[in-house]
Amino acid sequence: MVCLDTDVANNVAGERNRETFQYPPRNSVFDTTNVIMKTVDIPIPEKDPFLLAITPKSSIWHRLTEVSRRMSNGKIGCDVTVEFQNADQGAADLVDKCLIQSKTRLSQSSRIVAQSYIKSALDFFQQYASSSSEENYLFKARIVSSIGNVGQKCPRFHVDHVPLRLVLSLKGPGPVYIPFENEIGVDRKSLNELDDLDTERANSMIIPFGEKGYAEYAGEGEAMLLMGKAWEEEVRAIPHRSPRLKNNEERILLVCDILPKQEE
Repeated sequence: MVCLDTDVANNVAGERNRETFQYPPRNSVFDTTNVIMKTVDIPIPEKDPFLLAITPKSSIWHRLTEVSRRMSNGKIGCDVTVEFQNADQGAADLVDKCLIQSKTRLSQSSRIVAQSYIKSALDFFQQYASSSSEENYLFKARIVSSIGNVGQKCPRFHVDHVPLRLVLSLKGPGPVYIPFENEIGVDRKSLNELDDLDTERANSMIIPFGEKGYAEYAGEGEAMLLMGKAWEEEVRAIPHRSPRLKNNEERILLVCDILPKQEE
């Protein structure tokens, strides 16, 4: 499984020299916390035409045979990325590209509904990621739909090497995370340095007292702003992982990052 952290943002760090490019200054809200959350008003996924259109369909063989379900990691449906400055345009481009990739046509009213709740999430992110609209930072958003445990993009506890990241599950469970007030439950040395290939063993070392009483579990429709290492000071970057998914569990994830820009 490929971690979305590597897919979306860490590649940016490799493409853009850190000595030449810079992120915006840290929002002071994160002086006392490493996560901010907001509930986004998303229609019931099973009734929303857009979410139905981009959810991957399992094959008849996969649905009917227990052996196939056990052996399969699942299936990726849509996987689209856009860059934008204006949240309206970013939301519209995401919806358009998802529909093109899924080869689906929707009514204008259904498209407007989808663009509205995606824009709400992107607006929320921009509000905290950049202090001024005049700074002209670019943002990069991605939607990935999946069925099965292939949707567990990052099963190991980790922190993101970005200033701030939006993560919103449009369908299915959200991330598991350890907020700042539960920092005592995190072994930061293991979190930053451990190279054990066994995910379960690694997680047990990173969270040595177990998740109970320390971890929080985001739900469907809960937009999360996760502070990463680029904004880390006294309040540390937030450890989190993907939720565990069943073989036939559907998930649609929206992620957004702010891209560094060249110093003048």
